[in-house]
Amino acid sequence: MITTLISLLVTATPALNVSVEGDGFLRFAHSGTSAFSTHASLSVANGVLTNAAGDILLPQVHVPAAAKRIDIELDGTISATTDAGKTVVGHIVLAIFASGNPDGKPKLGNPGDGLNGVIRCSAGSTKQASSGTPGKKNPAKSTANVPTKPTITFSQKSEVDGDIVLLSDIATIEGDPSLTAKIGAADLGRSPLYGASKGITLSYVLAHLRMCGIKTDDLVISIPPNCVVGRKAQTIGSDAMVEAATKAAKEKLGIDVPLKLDSSINDVVAPTGTADISVRDIQKGQNGVTAVVWISVDGKSISSRYLTLVPAEGGIGVKSGEVVKIRLMSHGAIVEVQGKAKTAGWVGSTVTVISDTGTTHTGVVKGDGSVEVKL
Repeated sequence: MITTLISLLVTATPALNVSVEGDGFLRFAHSGTSAFSTHASLSVANGVLTNAAGDILLPQVHVPAAAKRIDIELDGTISATTDAGKTVVGHIVLAIFASGNPDGKPKLGNPGDGLNGVIRCSAGSTKQASSGTPGKKNPAKSTANVPTKPTITFSQKSEVDGDIVLLSDIATIEGDPSLTAKIGAADLGRSPLYGASKGITLSYVLAHLRMCGIKTDDLVISIPPNCVVGRKAQTIGSDAMVEAATKAAKEKLGIDVPLKLDSSINDVVAPTGTADISVRDIQKGQNGVTAVVWISVDGKSISSRYLTLVPAEGGIGVKSGEVVKIRLMSHGAIVEVQGKAKTAGWVGSTVTVISDTGTTHTGVVKGDGSVEVKL
């Protein structure tokens, strides 16, 4: 059974410092919306538990007027003790965010479940708070304290998805929920290009906070050396583009020989999302296939590449000046003679050849390297 952490003496101790040891956040009602924090200084105001700013703990916990003590346990259970005895009056429910930061819509969970965390408490008064067991020291008592000033801690490296960098995207903010929500919404400027990054300095952060109307004198800001923020991206490599173009050459042009790039092309750095490769303007020439490959993400065109594909090494075809067999075909009769290709081509292409006797013919390249000429 989870034991009581510490007790709030309603008449003697004005506040109880509460913190979440884990991934969850405490929830408060603030100006018609929800605010989140990992720490709070709880006290009773108008019969309910609130933080130091007067924001009401969610879900609301109503404390009986006759309560002499409030107990909060590791699993978030809140009890009030009156002359009539001890009664459970509420339970802390935590907000869990997929990103680990208070942004987006959270899931709700109970303290003690999975990585949600447990509730740690310490008295917010210089007077000794009762442990609920006279004469015994509570082994689960925490010395956690609520920061007196809002604290902003940046990671050395972070990534964002959107076009604008918000402070909450790249830093952990602790302190009074009424301030942390405003600080977290501060606009730090446009995100870098996909796959790129930009540096974050103290002067840069202070300037943007002031532009957002936030006083910076009482902020504790920690920024590690070489702090950078990057834009999340994915890379579409040349191999994927060649594969798509080769498939299109087979389906649309009937070419069924191994192909390779005639010259290298750059990879495409694109935003995250569902990427699609489409091939347009595919054409067959004497020496290869040309095509324009378009990259789109979530249905939006991002970039394109122009490709020239040629038969891979060992691919079937003829080169200009190469010795070939010339099959002269007329009314069912076939005569084979030696000759040379005057123009280059591959299977199915039309080329010009010159026989050893000096006659010039036009024929079609076959799979065995020969050229068929119909007379």
